[in-house]
Parts: sequence; structure tokens; C-alpha cells
Amino acid sequence: MPTRRTFLTQLGIAAALTPLPKNLLAAPNNPSIIKPPRIRLGDTVGIINPAGATFNSDEIDVVKESLAALGLKANLGKHALDRYGYLAGTDEARAADVNAMFADKEVNAVLCIRGGWGCNRILPLLDYNLIKKNPKALIGYSDITSLLVAIYART
Repeated sequence: MPTRRTFLTQLGIAAALTPLPKNLLAAPNNPSIIKPPRIRLGDTVGIINPAGATFNSDEIDVVKESLAALGLKANLGKHALDRYGYLAGTDEARAADVNAMFADKEVNAVLCIRGGWGCNRILPLLDYNLIKKNPKALIGYSDITSLLVAIYART
């Protein structure tokens, strides 16, 4: 009788030797992909907290100083320093900041200073049509994967 280790080894070898479909490996060729304009010196970066709370306002100052050192201006979201349990404000407040930054014509990119599971909670509250009409670089620290994927998929 094979051991679990033998079984898992054989399963791994079989998976590694299984050919993948060619279309899975092909680069996406989707002309409908919308790319945001490049960030340039003097542009404004919107700072939001779509998930976890920032417990120390000094962290925001460090982000602003870092952006300034790169020749960029900072625009802090209205709810970036809110706190609702472990989250940076209610779901509605965090989603409002995302929507507001994409709506703001003065903001050229959006920087998420925290991530986490809280991003999942705001996805139904985002205005994807607004985001699609105002493409901007969405940059994140920590886990904003669900936010990135949802915006990519819906816009």
C-alpha cells in the first residue's frame, strides 16, 4: 500500500507533466483593456484605506513625505483615518473614498496604504462605470488583490 508521501509525490509529478492548454499560456490580446495615463511629476496621488485601519497618523505623514520626495502631490481620502473595529471606517465610507478618488479629475493615481480582507466587503458598493470612465493607476500595499481583480474584471 502506498504511503501518503508516495501518493503526493506521484500526484505532483503527474501534474508537472500534464500539458496546459495553449490558450492558457498565451498572453491576453484584449483590445478593450483600458490603461490609465502614466503618472508624471507634479501629479496628484489619492491616498485611501480600503480595508484595514491605520492606527497612527504619523504613517500618513510618511506616505505624504515619500510622495513629495518623488515629486508628487497627495490628496488624503475623507475616511482614510476612520476606524470601525479593525477596519478603516464602515464599508460605505471606504467605498465612498474609492469612488471619490476615481471621480476626482485632479487625482491621477490612487494609493491604498492598507489592504486586507476588508477590500472584499466594499466590492458591491463600488461604482464600476465611474471607475471605467476615469482610469487611474491603482497602487497598493498589503493585500488589495480583490479590489484590483474586481476593478479589472468589471471595467
